[in-house]
Amino acid sequence: MKSSKKKSILLGVLVFLVLGVAVAYATLSQSLTINGTAKVQSDWKVEITNIAKKASASATEAADPTYSATTASFSVNLEKPGAYIEYDVTVENKGTIDAKLNAIQTQETGTYDDVVFTITPSAETVNTTKPTLAAQATTTFTVRAEWVASSTVAPEETVTRTVTYTLDYVQA
Repeated sequence: MKSSKKKSILLGVLVFLVLGVAVAYATLSQSLTINGTAKVQSDWKVEITNIAKKASASATEAADPTYSATTASFSVNLEKPGAYIEYDVTVENKGTIDAKLNAIQTQETGTYDDVVFTITPSAETVNTTKPTLAAQATTTFTVRAEWVASSTVAPEETVTRTVTYTLDYVQA
């Protein structure tokens, strides 16, 4: 009887071990499959949308201001020292990504040193602060052409100067 009892216990342990190994194998051999799709859609579209004459004194436009994308050009006639003309330049971020103004590039033509163009905010300020233009937002720059009032040299004719500003926007 002892031998048959030992066989029964041994058989029970053996069955238990086989079941344990089978369960362990099944647990460890399961595979997990995860499928998914992600779609990222963004739009980059920062552009100048308007230029409006703001104010002037003893100044006229040699040509209408022009703009395309992020470049604006101005050509003005200034009649005497103290003459000026100002424009508001509207920039709009029509995209879905915030933009950062990385730099303002300036290209001037003309030879009269006492006539200056300025843009606000200035290129120096932009280089320091790198202002951000949020998606779907607008901002305004002011461009001013001025014949310095303290100028002591007056040419015999109206002074014409042209400037082109390019706004270098990058992803914020």
